[in-house]
Amino acid sequence: MEMVTITALIALAAVVVGPVIQLQIAKRQIRAQLVSANRQKWVDALREELGKFCSLMLFVSQNVGNREQSVSASAEIFQIETRLKLRLNPDEPDHSTLLRTLNEALVHTGKA
Repeated sequence: MEMVTITALIALAAVVVGPVIQLQIAKRQIRAQLVSANRQKWVDALREELGKFCSLMLFVSQNVGNREQSVSASAEIFQIETRLKLRLNPDEPDHSTLLRTLNEALVHTGKA
């Protein structure tokens, strides 16, 4: 083969392979950004649920308000506890620790 032909084939290969590689890289970056955004939403929602849980546990443990308010708060505590259990993975050590702590808090306040 002549040098011109080899150069032309290499140039053609670069023109075809370059965009394919760029497409693969772009797909990976988009997926990484999506996973990161979803993970941040998950963390934000978990923080919000834990904040509500702690606030209601404090409310109930201090017996603030009347019986109707306490019953309503207790019902909301159980709803939040269920959402937290569904959101967490018990096979993850940190998640398992958090679930145990939530359960201990419920036992301590007499809500378990």
